[in-house]
Amino acid sequence: MIVLHTTRYGDSSLIVHGYTRDNGRESFLLRGVGKTTPGGNKRHSTALLHPLSILDAVTSENRLGKLKYLKEFTPSARLDNIRSDIAKSSIALFISEFLYKCLRETTPDPRMFDFIADSILTLETLEKPFSNFHILFLIRFTEISGFPPVRGYEKEFDPFDSVQKTVLEAITPLTPEEAMKIPLTGRIRSDLSETLIKYIGFHLGLHLDILSSKVLHAIFS
Repeated sequence: MIVLHTTRYGDSSLIVHGYTRDNGRESFLLRGVGKTTPGGNKRHSTALLHPLSILDAVTSENRLGKLKYLKEFTPSARLDNIRSDIAKSSIALFISEFLYKCLRETTPDPRMFDFIADSILTLETLEKPFSNFHILFLIRFTEISGFPPVRGYEKEFDPFDSVQKTVLEAITPLTPEEAMKIPLTGRIRSDLSETLIKYIGFHLGLHLDILSSKVLHAIFS
């Protein structure tokens, strides 16, 4: 499971919103948060539930409600750099909020899951510079979703200006390492990110207001 968002539920529970390889978008009820075992240990370490955590999870059915219980979870990949680097953690927060708001299907999509998981691991290992990573992620998301902007710009809805089209055409065929070396001003990067979100929202029929964009733009301005 890839963690997208958590919501406090009651005094000692969380709802963990995630994306799974087998079932697409799912939400789970985690009980006993903050409580200790008889041995004095914390029952659940919520530090493992940071945005874009990749977890091996054990779940069970909930007879009293629609949400499954999240019984146990362990990290399937160490993401120390994402957790410790403020720029990488801000990118992760942006991507997790974006995915939380646009991934709605509760059906399996292994290709989408593998794309997200591979992107997280790439972000973890990338050396500086990586300020273009969220731009590349949004471009790859459009490709996986079936509406890449550079495959003949949409006549019905084409929000990209000439500068943005030039950047898209330059970045799209590159590897992540190559794409990070494309020099962009903070303004171009910010505007292109917002335009890509608008473009994606149009194709998904959603109004995507990504609040963490402001933090990301401030860091990479």
